[in-house]
Amino acid sequence: MKRKQLIEIGILTVALISGYKAFMSLFDFFVVLIYQLSEDSDYEYYGRPGPFWEILRYLFITLLYFVMFYILIKKTSKIASYIDSKNDASIINLKIDSTYILYIILVALCIYTIIIQLPTIVLFGFDYFKAALSGKNDELKSLINTNSYYNFKSGAVQIILTLVILYFAKPISAFFNKQVKRDNPVIETDPVS
Repeated sequence: MKRKQLIEIGILTVALISGYKAFMSLFDFFVVLIYQLSEDSDYEYYGRPGPFWEILRYLFITLLYFVMFYILIKKTSKIASYIDSKNDASIINLKIDSTYILYIILVALCIYTIIIQLPTIVLFGFDYFKAALSGKNDELKSLINTNSYYNFKSGAVQIILTLVILYFAKPISAFFNKQVKRDNPVIETDPVS
C-alpha cells in the first residue's frame, strides 16, 4: 500500500464524518425551520431579532458540513498529494497490531469530536462579537444567559480535553493494550500490491 493511499483513506474518513454530520445538521435545520415557523415559537426569549436568525444559523452549519464533505470527496487526491509533498511512491508494508488500531480509533474519535464542536464555538464567537460591536449591553447580557453560551462552554471544554487526549493518544492506547499483547499483527498488507 502506498503512503499516498493511506493519506487518502484518512481524508475519506474525515469526509464521511463530515457527510454524516451534514445530514444530521440537515435534519436539525428542518426541525428548527418547522419550529420557528410555527405559531408557538417564542424567539424573543433568545434575544434575537426574529425567527429567521435561528433558521439561517442552522442553514449555515448544514452548508458548512456539506461544503467540507464535497471538497474532501472531490479533492481527495490533490489534498493527499499536498500532504505527501515528498511524492514518496514507495510501497509500505503495513503491519498493524491491536495497539495501533486502538490508536487509530482514538485519533478518529478525537477528530470527530473537534468537527462536531467547532461550529458551536465559531457561531457563539460570531454572536458574541456581533453583540459586543453593537454596543448594547442588554444584548450582550441576554446572549450570556442563553443555551448557546452553555453549549459554547461545553464545546470549549470538550475540544480542550480532546486535544489533550489527542496529544497523549499513543501512550493511552499502549496502556489499554498491555494485557492484549500479541506477536501477530491484526492487519497485514502484502508488500507487492
